[in-house]
Amino acid sequence: MKIIHTADWHIGKILHRQDLFEDISFFFDWLVEYIKSENIDLLLVSGDIFDLANPSNRDTRLYYQMLYKLSLTDTKVIITGGNHDSISLLDAPSALLDVLNIHIISGARQIISEELIPYYDKTKYYSV
Repeated sequence: MKIIHTADWHIGKILHRQDLFEDISFFFDWLVEYIKSENIDLLLVSGDIFDLANPSNRDTRLYYQMLYKLSLTDTKVIITGGNHDSISLLDAPSALLDVLNIHIISGARQIISEELIPYYDKTKYYSV
């Protein structure tokens, strides 16, 4: 089983007055190609998807474009929210994303079992 773990994408980040939109876009393109070339089974993205709780439309669109590209791979995706993220923003499309093999856990759940996302490979059952 091949797993990639990333975190702190901070989509929308401006660093010393330098907009990092193009850099983040470039990273996303590289990541999708790497996932394809290495036949990655699972991508974990841990928190701080956005730099601001209320990201711009441009940044939200970049995020959804990335999710779309990931949905075209055979890779299961699990995304967790961080302290920069809006729980409601991440949760809004979660039912649709589940169908695309992209799972969102935006924040701690009252029922801990809701935070368990099963992963199945060809021979074994994994719970991540």
